[in-house]
Amino acid sequence: MKWLCSVGVAVSLALQPALADDLFGNHPLTPEARDAFVTDLLTKMSVDEKIGQLRLISVGPDNPKEAIREMIKNGQVGAIFNTVTRQDIRAMQDQVMELSHLKIPLFFAYDVVHGQRTVFPISLGLASSFNLEAVKTVGRVSAYEAADDGLNMTWAPMVDVSRDPRWGRGSEGFWGKIPI
Repeated sequence: MKWLCSVGVAVSLALQPALADDLFGNHPLTPEARDAFVTDLLTKMSVDEKIGQLRLISVGPDNPKEAIREMIKNGQVGAIFNTVTRQDIRAMQDQVMELSHLKIPLFFAYDVVHGQRTVFPISLGLASSFNLEAVKTVGRVSAYEAADDGLNMTWAPMVDVSRDPRWGRGSEGFWGKIPI
């Protein structure tokens, strides 16, 4: 009986990728097919929808979620900034698929200079450690966590070499001189 169960599990695991491709159409597009798809999509878009794809808007008091829902419906937004939970991201993507006639997925970005779910020192603190492996690890962990939450782009780790103390965001960079 154990042998039969083992064979059943092995066969189902072996077939899973093949069945997933056939059932869900996960076949990669050739460059030519992709270009044809994009060209066709662009012909279906109004000028306002094309401009909307260039807009990165921030969720917050100035843009409450209800207003964003209306912008999504009208094709006036292509990317969202400051949405960090998987539930919010999923809800907005579902709105695009429900309300938008083009069904172009939103692009999500967030500033994770201190990490996504795991809190790390800001870049100035990392720089003061003089530990490049620590910086690499922080960047990698932040990227994994952000991707897991559905983010497409992050601004982290920040590696601006600051040389002017008057710059108001100096804590987000690495202080010092650029080696030439």
